[in-house]
This record gives sequence, C-alpha cells and structure tokens, in this order.
Amino acid sequence: MLLSAHSLPKVKICGLRQPEHVQTAVQCGADAVGLMFYPPSPRHLTAPQARKLAATVRGEVDVVGVFVDPSPEYLTAVLSAVSLDFLQFHGSESNAFCDSWGLPWLKAVAVQGGDNVEQAICQWPDAEAIVLDSQVAGQSGGTGQVFDWAFFPHCCSRPLMVAGGLSPANVAAAVTQLKPWGIDVSSGVERRRGDKSHTLIRQFMEEVNRVRS
Repeated sequence: MLLSAHSLPKVKICGLRQPEHVQTAVQCGADAVGLMFYPPSPRHLTAPQARKLAATVRGEVDVVGVFVDPSPEYLTAVLSAVSLDFLQFHGSESNAFCDSWGLPWLKAVAVQGGDNVEQAICQWPDAEAIVLDSQVAGQSGGTGQVFDWAFFPHCCSRPLMVAGGLSPANVAAAVTQLKPWGIDVSSGVERRRGDKSHTLIRQFMEEVNRVRS
C-alpha cells in the first residue's frame, strides 16, 4: 500500500477496468490500483462498475479514484457509492478542494520545464505525493508520452511519483535514474488504448521488482 513502510518505489497501476487485470496487478506486487472517474477517458468506470472492482481487492492494495476537475456533486456521488482509499486529481483543482474530502490525495502536475515543477509543487502542500506527468494538449494522463527526465527535481523533499510513457522497456531506467517515491503506469501496460494486458502488467512489475530497493 502507498503509505506502508516497505520498499520503494510504490507502484500504482491505473485505468484498470477488468477484475482479472486488477488481480494480476495485486498478485504481481502493485501497491495501488487506479480507477478512472472521467467520462471522456476510454478507461472511465461508472460507480457500480468501480464498486465491484474495489470490493475484489479491499485491504490488499490501495484503491485510488482518479478525477479531472470533478464537480462537488459528482465527487460526492462517487464517494457515497465506492469505497476509496485515495483520491488523485488531474485537473486545475485547488489545494483546498483536494483536501476537503477526508481522504489522502495525489496531485498530478504536467511537466513543461524545470521551473514549473517547483512552483507547482508549492501549490498543493497537503498532497501525499505529486505525480509528475507529461503534458499533451487535450489529454489528462494516460498519454504514453515520456517527459524530459532532466526536469525531475531531485532535491525536492516531497514524495514524487513519475508517470508518462512508462512501460516494461523503460521503467527500470526510471527507477534507477530518478529514484522516485512512486511510479504510475496506465497506457504502458495496455494492448490497445484502454485495454490492459496481463503480460505487460507482469513484465512491468518484474522490471520494477528487479531494481526495487
């Protein structure tokens, strides 16, 4: 789980839609699974679908609800229907909004260059971790694009997760070079957009576990 004391980096596999893929993620050692509550996304789940998935792994991993600028009414409805351990925000939500739901939360930041990362981190002081992701116009995560790792702020004291274009082919390098608190993957373990692969999930976790400390 994300806040447990065992080895780093923490691993979140996001955008899961099928119970068998959730189970594969758990069996391979993921710390969290991400359920997408953003209707434009091909990984979107309804509340009833998400409730069934969350129930299959309750207590085994953290279940993270992923949102993009949700209305208070929508977020309230999801929380009343689905038992979540974490929230993750990918829009322009304020620190106060993110912190008002009684759950720990992660905040995604699109990396544009070196300066914006440090400034952005300061805007969300109550986040459990900042998720550094690629910036692609019209998309909120799951882009399959790698940001320039030269902009990763190694001196930052906050927990940082790396996202954006991670796959079995490059995740070991990301862990070794960046030494992040966590990593977040979605499209890199998909056969097609929105369709996860058991094989890729296993390969991804094998690569992480090979270099995990």
